[in-house]
Amino acid sequence: MGFIKQAPKWGATGIEPPESKRNIGWEVEDRPPAAWLNWFMNLTAESLQELQSKAAEKTYVEDKIAEAIGGVDVDIPDASLTVKGITQLNSAVNSTSETEAATPKAVKSVNDSIATHKAEQATLTTKGHVQLSNATNGTSESKAPTEKALGLVMVEAQAGKQAGNERKAEVVAALVAVGIPATTSETWAQLIPKIAAIIRATGAATATQVLAGAVYSNATGNNRIGTMPNNGTNVNATSVGRWPDDSLAVYIPNGWYGGGMNGGSEAKVTTPQIQGSFPELEPQNIRKDVKVLGVAGTLVEGKRMISERAVYIPSLSTKVIPTSFIPGAVSVSYSMVGLQDFYPQVARSPDGKFRRNGGDYVLISLFDNRVELYNTRDDKGASDTAINLYEF
Repeated sequence: MGFIKQAPKWGATGIEPPESKRNIGWEVEDRPPAAWLNWFMNLTAESLQELQSKAAEKTYVEDKIAEAIGGVDVDIPDASLTVKGITQLNSAVNSTSETEAATPKAVKSVNDSIATHKAEQATLTTKGHVQLSNATNGTSESKAPTEKALGLVMVEAQAGKQAGNERKAEVVAALVAVGIPATTSETWAQLIPKIAAIIRATGAATATQVLAGAVYSNATGNNRIGTMPNNGTNVNATSVGRWPDDSLAVYIPNGWYGGGMNGGSEAKVTTPQIQGSFPELEPQNIRKDVKVLGVAGTLVEGKRMISERAVYIPSLSTKVIPTSFIPGAVSVSYSMVGLQDFYPQVARSPDGKFRRNGGDYVLISLFDNRVELYNTRDDKGASDTAINLYEF
C-alpha cells in the first residue's frame, strides 16, 4: 500500500538563515524574514518528497526480511567468560560454577546474609566499619570525611591563604608608605614589631583649620588635605563696625594670612567703609589743611564764611546757599545787561531775620541755615554774581 498523504510542494527556495540563528532558534518577539521561512518550507517539502520516493513500506520490508531468513538454522553457543551465548540459571549461593547465572533468589539470599552481618564499629584504636560524612565542621571521632569534605576544607584553606597573602601585601604597602622598609617575603613575626613601632596620629584638627593643599593627620586618619583659604599678605576688609566704646571693628574673610609689611598680615579699609560706621567723619568736622583717613578738612577756626563766584541767577528765580552756621552778614555783587549793582555788606537785624531789596533787582533773605537770593527781574538774569557769607 502506497503513502496516503501527498508530500507538500513549496517552490520558493528562500535564503538559508546564518548558522548563529540556526543554533539558537527563534526567540520571543522574533519576526523572521520571509526569505528564511521560504527556505525552511522549501527544504521540508523537498525532504518529504525524497522520503516518499525512496522509503519502503513496513509490510514490504517485513516480507522481504522473512523471505531472506526463511529456513536459516541459527546455532547459538553456550555462554562462557569469553563468549556470549545461552546460559542456565542457578539459585545456589555457594556454587563455584562459571557457566551459570545467579537468579534473583540467590542474589537476595546473599544480600540478606550481608545485611545481618554486624561488623564492629571502628574507633581510634579498633578497626571496623565506619560512616562517611561530608561535614567540614564536625567533632565526631567515629566518622570518616569524604573526598567532598576534604575538597571543601582545601578550598577554604586556599582562600584563607590567599586572603592572608593579600592582607600581608596591604600591611607591607602601609609600612612602606610611612617610610618603614618592609617586604612580603618577611614573616608576620618580623612585620608585627614594625607595625607596633608606628606612632599613631593624634589631635582633632579639621580640614578647615589646615591650609588648603597641606597634608595633615589626626586621630581619625592620615594623609588628609586642608581646605582653609590662603589669603596671602594683603586683603580688603569685607566690612567695618563700631564698638560701643567707639573703637573701630574690622571684618576680614576667613582664612590664613601672613608675610605682610612687617612679617604679619594687612587688611585694607576704605574711607567709605569707615564713614558708614562713623558718619561724623566729614570735611566740615576736620580743620582745614588737615587730612584724616582720606578726608580733607574744611573747618576754619574763628568766624566762618562761605564764598561763591560766577553764580548765575535766572529771572524770577531763587539761588539757595546752604550754611553750617547762622549767617550774620552778606556781601553781594552782580551784573545785568546794561546794569551793575554792589552791596558792600548787609548786616543781620537784631531779631535774626533780615530782608533787603537791593536796587529793586535782588532780594536777599537770611535764615539760620541758609541764604536765599531772589532775582526780581522778569526780563534779565543776574550773572557773574559774587557772594560772601559771614558767620553771625
